[in-house]
Amino acid sequence: MLITRFLSVSLIALTCTATAQMSGTFLINPLLPLGPSTFPTFADATTALTTLGVNGPCDFLVYDDGGDYTESSTFVTNSQYLNNDAVLVMTSWTGASASNRITFRAAPGERPVLDATGQSMGVFWGGADFVTLKGLEIRNPTFDGISMYAEASHGVASDAIIDSCRIHHCNGTAITVYGNSSQPANTLVQNCTMWSCQQTGGGTFSTTGRFGYISSRRSNGTRIVHNTFYVDTLSNNNANYCVIGARCSSPAEVPFAEISNNIFIKLVSPAAPMFLFNTPAGSTSTLPTISDSNCFFDVSGGIFAMHGQNATLTANTLVDWQLLGRDGQSLALDPQLRDLANSDFHLNLTSPCISASTLATGVATDFDGQPRGAVNDIGADEASNADYTLVGMGCTGTGGTTPRLDLWSWPFLGNQNFAVGFEDTPPNSVIGLFGSLGMSTTPLPIGAGCNAYLQPSSLVALSATISSPAGAASIVLPLPNNPAFVGFNIGYQGLVLDAGAALGFTVTNGIDTTFDF
Repeated sequence: MLITRFLSVSLIALTCTATAQMSGTFLINPLLPLGPSTFPTFADATTALTTLGVNGPCDFLVYDDGGDYTESSTFVTNSQYLNNDAVLVMTSWTGASASNRITFRAAPGERPVLDATGQSMGVFWGGADFVTLKGLEIRNPTFDGISMYAEASHGVASDAIIDSCRIHHCNGTAITVYGNSSQPANTLVQNCTMWSCQQTGGGTFSTTGRFGYISSRRSNGTRIVHNTFYVDTLSNNNANYCVIGARCSSPAEVPFAEISNNIFIKLVSPAAPMFLFNTPAGSTSTLPTISDSNCFFDVSGGIFAMHGQNATLTANTLVDWQLLGRDGQSLALDPQLRDLANSDFHLNLTSPCISASTLATGVATDFDGQPRGAVNDIGADEASNADYTLVGMGCTGTGGTTPRLDLWSWPFLGNQNFAVGFEDTPPNSVIGLFGSLGMSTTPLPIGAGCNAYLQPSSLVALSATISSPAGAASIVLPLPNNPAFVGFNIGYQGLVLDAGAALGFTVTNGIDTTFDF
């Protein structure tokens, strides 16, 4: 979080050429001034891309130091979505190609959030080709989390990648892939988690192109692999809506090249199917080209799939669907996720999804950046024997707030971006991180309602930082890729200097962490 923490990254970035076309590493951080390689806002970054174009790969590291990104940029479309605005608006950029990919991704140890409250979309993709979004959280749009709505006026997206994003609390879709002129092609959605979408439906094309968690119209070649869908809202309980679907407008469309290795937990709307593939007469692709190694857990007891011309054919169950030659190796079991109530979609070690994939996708890592095994797990997570437990709670400081400590990435050995994160601290406060070999057997009172949870005999100071104006901070602690540390147990706790607190400081809760592969 602290600006000085990434000065070394900034120095590298400043070597990039921004007076001509762009290539190299850039920073997006509201606490930094606008410069050749630093951008306070997404709009500043996209303006530079539009003005300069690119002549090499461009990697934009997104920081969360200024709190949630709530900036608003407008887009032009033949449809009206309130003010037609989004937190991030993209378009075609000169020079973008398979070798000159443009990436917006969370910087190491950061959890950037695009909060689209009151805006139409979280991201309006426009016609941006060869763009990757990775590790971003997108939430609260009035309509869609990501809209890849393509028109001649702003271009048609090709080879988009949406990787390891958390998309939730959308009134419409999590992701729409929709061509109103020529067709978006080769979209890849991998390692993402999606929940609480299609809360109300509504908006233009709500049952034509925007009717599922991921829905498509006039597109080709989309791959949806290694994602986790937690379907706890699904708009109206009718067959116009689904979890994944396409409404094709021409017989030649192949909207989904692959739907594999995903977890689907569906709690609501039994009349709305898991899959909806509405194709016209003479369609050459009435079903996904590949659909297998998925895990379906439908608590709603609903229809499995509707398909064919005008979606008049029904597969009531997974078995009916398998008779059509799809999902022959898929599961109909509870995937056993860690903590659904708190949106923790890691696999429990008893999950039937572990090592259950029969279909290689080429996805090398999971949503934590953990390498996938020789036989992949189904879903966004690759299971690990590592684990952690939150212990106790912090003590109250200025303004009645209690600082919190949590892990912001999974404690697998070899994780170079392993991070602990602080929230609800006073703005711009000094924070110290301490560790010990395990936790104390009992909390140790230190006064004013504060407790130490670490083991005194092995207590060490690990690092320090300063919280952002939003009262958050993180510290990255790279983990060795060394089997000697399997089962190693370390406790963490933070101390926050707070002049308004009774002791002049507060402490956080503790974290009991076990490292493993």
